[in-house]
Amino acid sequence: MAGGGGIALHKRAELALTAIAATGGRAALPEVLTNAEGRALMGEQWFASALLTQTIAGIQVDHPGGVWRCDRDAFVTWLEELLYDHPPAIAAAAVDDP
Repeated sequence: MAGGGGIALHKRAELALTAIAATGGRAALPEVLTNAEGRALMGEQWFASALLTQTIAGIQVDHPGGVWRCDRDAFVTWLEELLYDHPPAIAAAAVDDP
C-alpha cells in the first residue's frame, strides 16, 4: 500500500485496517510487528513520517537504518483511534525489542 501525501490520517488508518482485514485480521498479524509489517501496512511515506515525528505506536531504536517494534494489539488500537479521530492514547505503548 502506498502512503501518498495529502491523505487524511483517518483515511490512511482506514486503508491500513482494510489491508489487515483482507489478510486475515488482527490474529493473522505477528504478535510483534517490525519495520517490514509497518511499511507494508502503512506505506513507506506514512511509516517513515510517523517514525520521524514519533507519532506511531511502539518503540524505535535510533541507529543507522532504525528498528521499530510494536505489539500487534497496540498497533491496531492506534490505527482504530486514528480512524475515529481520537488522539492516540497509546502512542507510547510498546513492547521490549525481542
